Amino acid sequence: MAPADTAFYDLLEVSLEATAEELNSAYKKRALKLHPDKPGGNAEQFKAMKAAYDVLKDPSKRQLYDRHGPAFVRFLDGDTEAAMEVALAFLTTASKIVLCSLPVVSALVFFPAVVFSLRWDGKITWHWAIAFIPAWTFQLVFVLFLLWMRSLISMLADAVSEEFEKDEEEDRAAKEESQRRLRSTLSLGICIIVMIMIQEAVFAMRLQGSISGSWFLIALPYFILEFFYISVRVYSTKLLISAETPIMVFMFPVFLWVLVRLATVALLAAKADELLEITWLLALTPLFVAAGVRMIWSCYLSAKESPRTVDADGEASEKKGAGNVAGTFCFLTFWVVIVVLAALKMDGRKYSAFYVFAPYFIFGTFALCCCACLACCGPLLMKAAMTVEQEESPNPQGTNGSTPLINPQQGATSYQALQSQIDVAKMA
Repeated sequence: MAPADTAFYDLLEVSLEATAEELNSAYKKRALKLHPDKPGGNAEQFKAMKAAYDVLKDPSKRQLYDRHGPAFVRFLDGDTEAAMEVALAFLTTASKIVLCSLPVVSALVFFPAVVFSLRWDGKITWHWAIAFIPAWTFQLVFVLFLLWMRSLISMLADAVSEEFEKDEEEDRAAKEESQRRLRSTLSLGICIIVMIMIQEAVFAMRLQGSISGSWFLIALPYFILEFFYISVRVYSTKLLISAETPIMVFMFPVFLWVLVRLATVALLAAKADELLEITWLLALTPLFVAAGVRMIWSCYLSAKESPRTVDADGEASEKKGAGNVAGTFCFLTFWVVIVVLAALKMDGRKYSAFYVFAPYFIFGTFALCCCACLACCGPLLMKAAMTVEQEESPNPQGTNGSTPLINPQQGATSYQALQSQIDVAKMA
């Protein structure tokens, strides 16, 4: 692959494949020509050429320069002014990746809802499991990532055990305990994701009619998931609070929401098994009550926290509380609308299943449009910010008399400024 920039090679007058010996020979030749003590020499050009040689003779810096250009090398040498250029390069690359992958991501995001809607309306006869293929793909990749992280932590644990001496038993024990907890957390995360995949598979097979049985048995993986969730919350809460503090003070809201979800699932399963003669909408009563309580509680906390301070901090606290209330309202409205429309359709209302997933389509489209706008405008906004910073700088030549932002295609003068920055950073 061709280097991102070739100006350093041009300064030394060598090829892109020059070896260490060729670089050394070229440096000596150019030094004899450009050294300020020699007739016709030029101090600034000599410094720029030496800067190029210092980068290319170091294999790691040369590889970094070939891949990303001079800004990364300047940043590596301690030039903080190059941080914006490095961030801009990363942002530009990330924007290209996002824009290229956006069509695929959009298809994967909307595919499950479209398949569910068409299958629910009887427009297609595909297996219900097809709708879960994107979710299973993401979940499988995440499981593999967690397994890789767990194996990496195990290797680090072995390295730590060999590194610590016998007189550092306490430090080694603390490290091992921390790594053990992290491995346990990752293992629990893997179990939760696998359980979610099992629940989705069982649910799809039950809808398809491939298996039969009570819906309480179909929901058994979900009940196990709730048990895992409450165990993780209790374990993490114990680590954060003192032994004298009653754990129920912190865990009561968590237990309450778990009971609400379990009650809702139990009512839905009883309705599906025809054990209760109620409507699907009535089976969601615990969920509606909990959503209302959650909204009232958010408003109460917002009103309680706002008047705590009367200065500038008070205004910030009030805005934060209002933001929390708005976020809670949008989140609850999103899910409540979906479940209400689904329950009404199950109760016999005649409308397309696409109406059920309308909030999902609206929110997904809005999120993807925001991602596309950020990917397109992000690099442009950063470039504009860099330009404004240059224009507003009291010393346009930089703190050290050098140009703060350098375009590597501007010729030898740019690399004179680059050398000055590198020399100052090294002396500092």
